[in-house]
Amino acid sequence: RNRPNGHTNTFRNEQQRIEKKNRLGYTTGTCAAGAAKAAAIFLLTGDSPETISLLLPSGKRFWFPIKGCEKGDGKVIVRVSTVAADAHAPEVWVHLSYEEDASYQSGTLSFAIRGGNGVGKITKPGLPIAVGEDAIFPESQALIRENLKELSKLMHFGSICQLSVIIEVPNGENGIYIFTHLHQLFMIIKFQMILIYGKNL
Repeated sequence: RNRPNGHTNTFRNEQQRIEKKNRLGYTTGTCAAGAAKAAAIFLLTGDSPETISLLLPSGKRFWFPIKGCEKGDGKVIVRVSTVAADAHAPEVWVHLSYEEDASYQSGTLSFAIRGGNGVGKITKPGLPIAVGEDAIFPESQALIRENLKELSKLMHFGSICQLSVIIEVPNGENGIYIFTHLHQLFMIIKFQMILIYGKNL
């Protein structure tokens, strides 16, 4: 008697599980690393990759989807989505430019990684980034550098001696506003706990 309803509930639970799994997203740092690598490939070959092989800190790899590439004003712009299965998910953009040196033959590329529109600034001490710097954590910067370094061993960069990566998060100001106010709320709660218990947490 209850079997039809049981089947229906099972189907709905499975459908919800699949939808939830498909909405699992990527961190901003992972998106930036994937976009930077795709931008370098686009810069060197002129081909716009649909996916790239992204090296993770664990040593594992996965195929990272790329949403779009374009050139303009001496730079390359690559767009990626934080949730590949959601066309309306927030995006991360990377603007990649470069510097050339005619005397540069081969060696270690240098990298400049900065935040653009939608990337906040560190306003409070206690984080592994100095106050006033762009809120791009060391792990994210290392992920970008390692993937670009790996690419430089596989492809010829010619006289390019430096790559400049600017990370942009369209409409990211809304997220910065929320994060800032949550941080302020946490500091107020922490201060009140110190007053109550008489010690730092």
